Amino acid sequence: MLGTLGGSFSIARDLNNHGEIVGGSLTEGDENFHGFVYRNNQLRDLNEFLDPGAGWEVLQGLGINNHGEIIAIGSNTGQDRIVLLRPRV
Repeated sequence: MLGTLGGSFSIARDLNNHGEIVGGSLTEGDENFHGFVYRNNQLRDLNEFLDPGAGWEVLQGLGINNHGEIIAIGSNTGQDRIVLLRPRV
């Protein structure tokens, strides 16, 4: 069981060969829906990895490859976009 980001619902969308999972979850109080990554036995909000001043919010993780790159739905100034998130090396 993956758990949630504090809310009442989560959904897994993809799994890579390293056991890393991406998806989306309601946050505490069921107020927002955020993308997550599950790796190293931890469920992490993808928004924790973003620069807070950039204005982006990751709404849902859709896919993850074996390099840890994540395709997600992101929102900036009310416009939803498909985004590619790459881990820093």
